Amino acid sequence: MTAVLAAVGGRHRALWIAFHVGILCAGIAFAAFGSVPVIEVAGRQIAYVWGGFLIVGGIISLVGAIFRRWTGEVVGLPFVMGGMLVYATALWVTLPDVLTRLGLATLLTALVIPLWIRWRDLDAQGGMEMEIARS
Repeated sequence: MTAVLAAVGGRHRALWIAFHVGILCAGIAFAAFGSVPVIEVAGRQIAYVWGGFLIVGGIISLVGAIFRRWTGEVVGLPFVMGGMLVYATALWVTLPDVLTRLGLATLLTALVIPLWIRWRDLDAQGGMEMEIARS
């Protein structure tokens, strides 16, 4: 089962590490400077909380990817997906006022899908590995 887990993230490990670094940097930027759509819809405090979700998810997932621990990404990716969905929701809600946000709203919504797939794959394979370890 370890070979299966290595195959899931091993070939693309450097890319996943770069992705998680990007998420972490985005979280820091949003926590430091806020986000106009999120502030418009939910207020400045929610914008900081949303940035915190990306920071927490980015750190946990990054550590998991660096040390090849599937549990890091299994725990961290829901924070990342939640943060992305908060921003996407704010964009969708403000869309009638600012139609130029359509592309970004669609992109963020679409990006959650492969993250959800990765999360489900890692979670399912990790669970199978734990079952094997118990037997």
